[in-house]
Amino acid sequence: MKRPQRTLSGCLAGTMADQWPVVHFFYSPSSPVRLSDEDLREIFFHLTDAYPSEIEDNPDLIMALSRLSQADKTTVTLGRVSQVIEQILSNDRDNEQRAMILQPLYSRINEVDMRSVIRRLSFFPTVAKRTWIISALAIANDVPFSVMRRSCLITGLNQVAHLCSIKDYDAIIEAQTPRINNGIIIPTPLSKKIDAVRFSKCLVDSPQGEFITVHKSVESITIFDSAGHVVEETVISSDIMPMWSIPLTVLPNGVYLAEYADGREMEVLILDCYTAAPDLSLIERREQIPNIILKPMQEVPFPKAAKQNNKNALLLWNPSSLLTYENTQDEVVLIDHNTNLCVFRVLSGIWGEVVENGGIRLAKWRIGAVDADDYMPVGVVEASVDLSKELTKYCEDSSAYEGENVALKTPVFVEVDVISSGFGVLGGYVQGQITSIARSAGKRNVVRVEQLDFLNQDGDFGDDEG
Repeated sequence: MKRPQRTLSGCLAGTMADQWPVVHFFYSPSSPVRLSDEDLREIFFHLTDAYPSEIEDNPDLIMALSRLSQADKTTVTLGRVSQVIEQILSNDRDNEQRAMILQPLYSRINEVDMRSVIRRLSFFPTVAKRTWIISALAIANDVPFSVMRRSCLITGLNQVAHLCSIKDYDAIIEAQTPRINNGIIIPTPLSKKIDAVRFSKCLVDSPQGEFITVHKSVESITIFDSAGHVVEETVISSDIMPMWSIPLTVLPNGVYLAEYADGREMEVLILDCYTAAPDLSLIERREQIPNIILKPMQEVPFPKAAKQNNKNALLLWNPSSLLTYENTQDEVVLIDHNTNLCVFRVLSGIWGEVVENGGIRLAKWRIGAVDADDYMPVGVVEASVDLSKELTKYCEDSSAYEGENVALKTPVFVEVDVISSGFGVLGGYVQGQITSIARSAGKRNVVRVEQLDFLNQDGDFGDDEG
């Protein structure tokens, strides 16, 4: 398809109703369910009453199902097709019911268009890339691409498409800010050499735990992990509140980037405010956070000054940076450190977009440590693009649905460069990056949960005084 963004924007601009069905058809499944070849074969038999012996051994099922069309031209709207797709892909349907739902479309969709419908139902990759869809929404609704991309990242394609349909462009601007109790993905900062840092004055932070987001409302405090999943929730008015949550009650309502680490006087310390005014710099946003729960950072005039007396991993934050929610290299970088490799088992992959314009992919991986006869999830880490592609080969077939967990077909063990780890009230945690697949490793090589407190290169949490 030449200039796919323009073609898709034409489809969006031409719709008189909701723009979401167009997006849903070309890209984003609202259900993680897709139909396998066996499902399609069974649906074909239900539609035709054919016997298995009458069908060739390895037919092209998409073509076979498409040829059942009785229409000379397509007379159904894309919105109606999208609704039918939702019904067919519902978890509570069997293949006989799916065949009955699909059958009326054969009198209203011609053979050529029916191929796209069947392909959309199958495990084939989606027709359009995520970046194409976001660009098409931006073009069709005359919204800057950067605004549309960030709104989709924070709020989701579904909601943003609905806002475009009702032309609520003020709400699209507001959708760039995280909302309380809506989990968001936290990208791991890029690892850089000290000479490659793009900013001069910086705030120095020594990683001690894992990134989380804290969502504070009038009634509750909720912690989400870096993949946007709920880890812990507590009601503020309850008589018994967990110790980690009590200091957080001093926070104004909002969404905060934080670090959780066991062994500190305060296990949860706040790094940044994600719901602050967009024109505030990092140092101005940190000034709005009560000192009692603010993680101290040391200000240095240039990056090399940060590494002179510290051999461990360092995060350098740009005090003048504005929020992007993506941890770009203009905001924060991880300074190269001594390798600290440990073996973990990969428990699942997680669909998401962690690189600007990188599209949705299996970008984060949930790892586990040995816990008696089983494995306990202890963290969500990233891997390079090439390594993620290699790990994807071990995953079950799945739909590219943001935030969706994907199981692995076989046990896979990996080496993780551990920056920080521990085991506390919220369970085990590991912050780091997958460096390689440990092909010769087994369960005996995997870190045990009781060892998490001892994996750090320096067990001393250091001086909390900036």
